[in-house]
Amino acid sequence: MKWISLLVLLISQNAFSYKFTQDVASGSYWQSFPINMSVYLADESEREMLEELVQESADEWEKITGSDIWKIGLGEVTTNFQNNFIRWSDHFEEETGFDGEYTLAVTIRYTRVPYITKMEIILNGNIEYLRNNEDDTLKKTILHEMGHSIGLDHSTTESIMNAYITNLDSLQADDKLGAVALVSKMVESQKKGTVASLKPTTSNSTKDAVNGVNACGSVSLNSDGNNSGGGASGFMSSLILGLMLIFTFKLVEKRKILPSMVLKY
Repeated sequence: MKWISLLVLLISQNAFSYKFTQDVASGSYWQSFPINMSVYLADESEREMLEELVQESADEWEKITGSDIWKIGLGEVTTNFQNNFIRWSDHFEEETGFDGEYTLAVTIRYTRVPYITKMEIILNGNIEYLRNNEDDTLKKTILHEMGHSIGLDHSTTESIMNAYITNLDSLQADDKLGAVALVSKMVESQKKGTVASLKPTTSNSTKDAVNGVNACGSVSLNSDGNNSGGGASGFMSSLILGLMLIFTFKLVEKRKILPSMVLKY
C-alpha cells in the first residue's frame, strides 16, 4: 500500500507542471489588461496571415481564462517599437543574439519594478518553413510565445508550453490551468497594487532601458539531435556572465525545443 500511495503522490505532483517565468514568479505583473499589441510588418503581403494567427492565438488564451488579455491592432502596421509588438526579423541573429539558423522566435519582456512594461515577439524570417507556416509551425510558435509574453514558462507535460513542438496545435489542460492561475495572480496584483520583490539593476546594454529583461527563445534541434541554438553574441554573453543554466535536452531526431532563457535582472 505504501508504494501505491507514493505512486499516487508522484502522479499528482507531475500531472500538471506549468510554471511562471522568473520575473512573474518574483512578483512582476502587467499593470492592466488588455495589453495593446501591434503587428509590425515590412512586407504588406504577409500581414493577413500573421494577423490571423496572432488573433487566433489570443482568442485561444482568452477563451480559457475568460479575460481580455490582449487588444490586437488589426489592419494597422506599426513602426513604433515602443509598443508591444510582434514582427519578423530578416537579421534575427544580429538583432537578438540567438542563433539565426535554428532559433524560431524570441519573446522578450521588459520590467520596471513592479510592472512588466513592454513585450516583443520577434520571429526568425530566415527560416522558410516557419515563415510559410508549414505543418502549422508558425501557429504553434505564436501560440507558445504569447504564453511567454504574459509570463508562462515551460511545462514538462504534454502541452503547448512544453519545451518541445509536437503535433499539438491547441491549448491543453496544463496550459489552461497555468493561464488561469497566472491571470488570476496578475488581476489580484493589479487590484492591490502589489510591489514585486525584484531589485532594480544597472545594465550596460542599450536595449535594456528598464530594470530587467526576460527572454524566451524558441530553438530547434538539428537533424542529428544536437543543440545548435542559443547564439553567442550580446544576449548570450550576459547569460554566461550572469547565470549558470542547465538545459536537459531529449535528443530526438528532428524535434524542436523551446528553451526558456532568463538573461538579466
